[in-house]
Amino acid sequence: MEQIKHTLDMMTADTEIERRNRALFAFTILTGARDSAIASMKIKHVNLAQGCVYQDARDVKTKNRKTFTTDFFPVGDEIRKIVEDWVSYLQTEKLWSNDDPLFPKTQLAVGTSQQFEAAGLQCEHWSTATPIRAIFKEAFGGAGLPYFNPHSFRNTLVQLCYSKCCTPEQTKAWSQNLGHENVLTTFTSYGEVGRQRQAEIMRGLANPHQVSQSNADEIAEARSLLIDGLCGHPRQPQEKQKMKMLTIEMPDGSKWGVPVEVIARSRAAHYAHEFDGNVERSMAEDTMPLFESDDYEVESWAANNMNWSDVEAQAKKLQDAPAPDFQEAWVNGEKAVIDVAA
Repeated sequence: MEQIKHTLDMMTADTEIERRNRALFAFTILTGARDSAIASMKIKHVNLAQGCVYQDARDVKTKNRKTFTTDFFPVGDEIRKIVEDWVSYLQTEKLWSNDDPLFPKTQLAVGTSQQFEAAGLQCEHWSTATPIRAIFKEAFGGAGLPYFNPHSFRNTLVQLCYSKCCTPEQTKAWSQNLGHENVLTTFTSYGEVGRQRQAEIMRGLANPHQVSQSNADEIAEARSLLIDGLCGHPRQPQEKQKMKMLTIEMPDGSKWGVPVEVIARSRAAHYAHEFDGNVERSMAEDTMPLFESDDYEVESWAANNMNWSDVEAQAKKLQDAPAPDFQEAWVNGEKAVIDVAA
């Protein structure tokens, strides 16, 4: 969290592009929203009076097209004010409407050097989240810190949960605020107790203390949440682990699937130069968070950067082509009478 605040302090806000970038950075930690969702948000989705964001899946590219409300996380009044000032700027100075983008794309124009350069803001949404990650990379670099992608801010918020949430109810609310239906998702996918805090907790557990009835009730509730999270529902068999695949319907009607990991490795290898040539880091820190945030990014990369020959060996037929219906063709098919050689 301190690195994020330091980076915000180092970001300038002299131009409207710099103001947008700084507000975008602040908004990401204030809401924990995924970058694909942020890129598609409109001004109307932010309610400053109530301190929340309505992630409406009809407009916003949320994971699994889920609609939910996120209240601002308690990350500091100064961060909230940056976002409030930005929304006010769009509404009162730019005179933009509620249906205009919250974080508009950069306007490009031909400069004196006869090359395209930034020339303010354009009242349009970004088509992808790639520009957001570029802003993050520039911001951390300007602060003398290693790059952290936007998705890592969700990890930071989970770490913050450890220090702020004292009851199972608070933990559940924090988890729902991240868009998770299951509290276990918050901790198994994102959270890890730091080594120092782990030692403090274990030392504390070594000291006997009397458990009050209220504490006992909280422990029982936490245990219930944990069991439900692990099992889905009590006594239901655990589902087999599933492989995520991109499905394609072929001209003959057959359906094929390509493991998303194959597509992800293609993208990770392409951007490995940004991670000192380390494909695994590119995969873990950039490509997988992007693909997990928006299925469209998987489809887009596969369609625009890969050929069938790149995936054919790993592709799996999921459904055979349907058998032709000769009776249907006989009754309704196109017919013609022609002469043929006897």
